[in-house]
Amino acid sequence: MRTFKILLVVVALIAILLWIITPKLGRSKHPRIDATRASIQNILSALETYRASHGSYPSEEQGLSVLPSDLKEIRDPWGTPFRYRLIGGKPEIRSAGPDARFDTQ
Repeated sequence: MRTFKILLVVVALIAILLWIITPKLGRSKHPRIDATRASIQNILSALETYRASHGSYPSEEQGLSVLPSDLKEIRDPWGTPFRYRLIGGKPEIRSAGPDARFDTQ
């Protein structure tokens, strides 16, 4: 009977440790970066839809303002608007990142 109680306590402790550790395993260490990547993909998808409808991407002067309202004023997780440029006729979307300055690392 005593062995059973010890085994039960050990199993309970393992279960508690797994319950604490498991949710953290699936989480990213960089949720803001993951959110930025997802936003960029959403913007690029909207730009592809725009190109399919209009025959070309918006000009740099038009920028993202031609996109649906939920994307035209979108900002990165640090509060900076994304930068839109056409490079070789293809769209490039950039985030300024945590330092809120473009072209830095």
